[in-house]
Amino acid sequence: MLPAFASVAEDAGQPLAVFEIGPRAGLNLLFDRYRYRYGTTELGSPESPVLLVSEPRGMPPEVLMPAVASRLGIDINPLDVRDPDDVAWLKALLWPEHTDRMALLEAALSVARQSPPELLRGDLFELLPPRINATPPHQVVCIFATFVLNQFSPAMLASLRKMLVELSVSRPVYLVVMGFTEFIEPGTPWIGDAQVWVLRLRGGSGEYRLASIANPHGRWLDWRPDSPWNPWRPKH
Repeated sequence: MLPAFASVAEDAGQPLAVFEIGPRAGLNLLFDRYRYRYGTTELGSPESPVLLVSEPRGMPPEVLMPAVASRLGIDINPLDVRDPDDVAWLKALLWPEHTDRMALLEAALSVARQSPPELLRGDLFELLPPRINATPPHQVVCIFATFVLNQFSPAMLASLRKMLVELSVSRPVYLVVMGFTEFIEPGTPWIGDAQVWVLRLRGGSGEYRLASIANPHGRWLDWRPDSPWNPWRPKH
């Protein structure tokens, strides 16, 4: 996800106002507080206890850590990193043999407890538009969703498309999606790997590009910096 976020900040030339759909405990909202290693390329906070290591397939990402001006997550059931029951549930979702992921979760939780991101409980379609409309004009709106849009009904997906188009009439809106390619490019088959797409909407119309293909758990990354922008023709 990091190279996609960096590409949005570079394309817009502004710091990010990030909004996550279905953030669970909001750990992905804190991506700028972690360290990253792609082969010999490292970036991020040197003091962070979270080190995310990803094998680059092809060219390692040549990106800068984007500035994050604000962050917000909206979920029907957000999880509290300071609640022992919520933390136990997060840990129960990890595959028991993935001990490296458990260590990463523990480290990310320690970062989140210092300053948890703002998480709202409720209806995305009611809560998100007013917060985006209140975002200062010198910040670029970057919405993202990881492995959650596949849980939306067809009616919800249609409402999301409509909402994004309407929001983009008054300001540019970007959407970064991983785990449900159908929303961006209808008819795209699920190939087992994770595709990360960036959708850019301006003036009520959109275009999209493939940012990368990756292992769903981030173990490797195939960065696609030269992929072209394509017109977005959403299903209605």
